[in-house]
Amino acid sequence: TLATGDPRATTGPPLATRLATLQARLKREGVSLARASGELRVQTRAADRARAAAALLALGAPAPSRSLPPGLAMPTMVFDAYLTAAGEMGRVDPGCHLSWADLAAIGKIESDNAQYHGTRLAADGTAFPAILGPALDGTGGNGAYLVPANVSWDGSGPFERAVGPMQFLPTTWQALARVLPPLPRGVPPNPNNVYAAALGAGRYLCLAAGPRGMTSLQGIKAAYFSYNHSVSYVGHALRNALAYGAPIVPRPSSADLYPPPGSSPPPLVRPPLLRKTPSGGSPVIAAGPSPPSAGSPSAPGSQGGGGPPLSGPAHPTDPSGPRPSSTTTTTPAGALLPGPLAPTRK
Repeated sequence: TLATGDPRATTGPPLATRLATLQARLKREGVSLARASGELRVQTRAADRARAAAALLALGAPAPSRSLPPGLAMPTMVFDAYLTAAGEMGRVDPGCHLSWADLAAIGKIESDNAQYHGTRLAADGTAFPAILGPALDGTGGNGAYLVPANVSWDGSGPFERAVGPMQFLPTTWQALARVLPPLPRGVPPNPNNVYAAALGAGRYLCLAAGPRGMTSLQGIKAAYFSYNHSVSYVGHALRNALAYGAPIVPRPSSADLYPPPGSSPPPLVRPPLLRKTPSGGSPVIAAGPSPPSAGSPSAPGSQGGGGPPLSGPAHPTDPSGPRPSSTTTTTPAGALLPGPLAPTRK
């Protein structure tokens, strides 16, 4: 530049000074950018919290056409979901005779009727936080089951876990979605939603009960055994159903309600329409036996025990009462489709 006689070479601040000024400016702007990014993250988190709060404003709001029976220990929205599912199944499969009590009987075991650990329900019936069972990763005597493709509502990790108030496995839910009646308006097809889960459970039970229907003792037992292949679970569910007022003919015997220790379940039968496993959900390790878990609503999907039902439908079982002995069960290695719950897969 000096050789060309350019006057800019001899005027203005020295080059080193100009470089230092530029570096200081870039540093200031970098700090400002970092500060702005941090503020944006804070504001984003605040906006997320605000949206969550807005979704929870109508928590447990009673449905306009429903009223909770006196003393019934469940959220009004859950009761409404059971009634809605029973009504829809009455339209789709009138021979099933599904009642809300049939659903509440297993909902009580699976999640204390969507009240597990202080679970709250948003205006559309979605549970917050999500009700998730343990990952089925092959430990603890359970089988290992990979999460099907395109599933985002069953927590982190590659392995399946039971989801929602009725504790469906993603594989089962995907198969059930093919035969599920239309969901109520605004309800997402997500088993963590109490309306979707209740309708899914109703559809599953009716398919498993077959032509005998849910008012028949043989039909309801077949449905509950398909849902969870455990004699203690089915006895617990039957006790709950009776306490909620389910009409079962003939009335279950004492052996049905309190199976003797060492009782074995009947052969496992899945609903015919659900026997094919959807792509991506095949068992990768055959399920083995596992010890039954304590029958308390404090653990999602726990295998039920429970003492004699208290009077009236308000308290179907006393979770703190004495529990009859349970049996260890084994899921056949050839079973293609895990049911909504199985003691061997918890």
